[in-house]
Amino acid sequence: MENLLMHPMVTFLLFFAIAFTIYFLAGRFKETGEYHPTRHKTYTGGEEIAPPEGKMQYQSFYWLALLFGILHMAALVISTLPLESIPFRLALLYLLGAGASVFVLSEEEH
Repeated sequence: MENLLMHPMVTFLLFFAIAFTIYFLAGRFKETGEYHPTRHKTYTGGEEIAPPEGKMQYQSFYWLALLFGILHMAALVISTLPLESIPFRLALLYLLGAGASVFVLSEEEH
């Protein structure tokens, strides 16, 4: 019985039940205020927010995410290789390939 709490699924279910109970009780005893039309507007100290000049482009976020993914995978692959068995040249070639990818992705289009 003492090892029962060491099982990951039992521990997960226990903490899930605790979190759900807290969430349920907090929702049950919360104070509800009256609805106001500006309830979901951003607070700016009474000033109106100027509309944004342009829409954000998804493409710039895509390239940044791809760049981060390449760097992250390179770090994970190199750091998880055993030191005794990896050839130094192969690891260097892998990092040079990742570096070339980062260089290509970080260049601005003209």
